[in-house]
Parts: sequence; C-alpha cells; structure tokens
Amino acid sequence: INAEYMGALELTYFGAKVLMTHTMAPAMKASIPIRIKSTFQPSDPGTVVCSKPESSPYPIRGVTCLENLALLHVQGRALETICNVAARFLTCLARSKVEVMMVAQASAVHSASVVVRSQDSEKAKTIVEDEFNLEIQNGTIDEVRLEGNVGVVSVVGPFHETPGVVGRFFESLGRQGINVLALASGAKERNITCVIESQNVRSAVQAIHSNFITDIHPRTPVQVLDSVLGGFDRNTRLIALAQLLGVAPNVSDIQQWVVENSSNRTSSFPP
Repeated sequence: INAEYMGALELTYFGAKVLMTHTMAPAMKASIPIRIKSTFQPSDPGTVVCSKPESSPYPIRGVTCLENLALLHVQGRALETICNVAARFLTCLARSKVEVMMVAQASAVHSASVVVRSQDSEKAKTIVEDEFNLEIQNGTIDEVRLEGNVGVVSVVGPFHETPGVVGRFFESLGRQGINVLALASGAKERNITCVIESQNVRSAVQAIHSNFITDIHPRTPVQVLDSVLGGFDRNTRLIALAQLLGVAPNVSDIQQWVVENSSNRTSSFPP
C-alpha cells in the first residue's frame, strides 16, 4: 500500500510508530520518496510514502489507534451567549501545556469536546472549570464533564477517490456493537477519527481492517487457521482443524482437506 506524505503524517500522529514527523520533513520538502520495509519480510516491496502515490485497490491507506485517553466536555443550554467558547476552551489548556489530541464540536450552541491524555485529564478538567467559573455559576454552562477510559481509532486515506468510505467505517463499528462517543474528520478528506470506549479499541481496529482490506482479498480457511494457530505445533493445529471440521483427527483426511482448500497455496503445516 502506498501513501501520500500528509496521510502518513496523520498515521504518525494517531499512533503509527514507524515514522516520525520531524524525520519526514526534509523528505517532504525535497519530494523524496520514503520506502518502509519489514525486517521480517525483506523481499516484500513495502510501503512507499511520496507526494503522488500510485493508485491502490484499497479505499484506505491505514488504520491506527491511541489508548489511555479521556474525553472532556463543556456543555450548556446557552453557549451561544458566550463569545469564543472554543477559543477559550483550547487556549486555557494550551497555557497549561495540556496536549489536545482531538476536537469535536457539532454545534457551538450546546457543547464542545476535546480529547486529552488520561494522565492530564483531571488537571484539564480543573483548568477548564476555572476558566468558565463565572459561566458555571450563572448557569450559562451546565457542567464540565470528564469521560475517562476512552481511545481513538483513526482511518487515513484519500477518501474523495472512493464514495461510501464513511458509511463503511460506521458499518464496521456497528457490526461489533461499538458506540461512537465523538467524531472528527479532516477538512481535506484524509482522516476520520472517532472516540470509543477503551475496551473496544482493538476489536474496532480489527473490524475496520477486515472490512476495508481483508474483504478485498478473502483468506482461505488454511490462511485463517495459520494466522490464529501459527505458533502452535503440528499436532495441535491438526486437532484444531479437526474440531473446526467436526471430524475425528484423522491425519490423512485433514491433510487432504488442507490440499483442497489452500487455493494453490502451500500449507504451512510441516510434513
């Protein structure tokens, strides 16, 4: 999968650890392609990050996540009477060097929310309460509410090239019964980021990956089994496969099934 510079930067911000923003800057300035390769698969062509990447069969370029976060809300029935709510909200946090990971504001009339790191959450809540102390006392702001144990899941890609990406994104989460607490989208259609409960982050990433990438190249039953049981010995895998098939673990029968369901792929089962 190839990616453009800005898409790769989005991935680094939301948890991808292979690239770092300041190391990419010189390459971006000189339009020098960056090739990322796996030490485990050196013959694989890897991923190329450049200004004009080649077209890809995948509608997204990557999915990543961040955990150990908290969602901080400012809510009120009359926020429209307060000038620059969002500016004051963000400025007071910036003054105290609290990093804001994401901003979500569907309407300036009723609420505004930001995502901060868990270790900064209580500090951030106190800062915001102090900033809007007068508005809290006169009832313009109902509450400053903190919602902990959340994480963010982010999908990056040139969404303008493929209609329906946002719908598939929510479909992936809905199938797993995952509720979206807040949502933000990049203005140039490079990023969709949502806030969900921490306990659902890993399953959300897997569901999105499956919906956008795995479904394009469905895996054979043998590939699925290998990915799940690849670290186990041969006998354990044969027994697991027998249970999957609902038959007695007869080695010759199972090996024949492997041959028939490998789709010309050599099975990783040792002879």
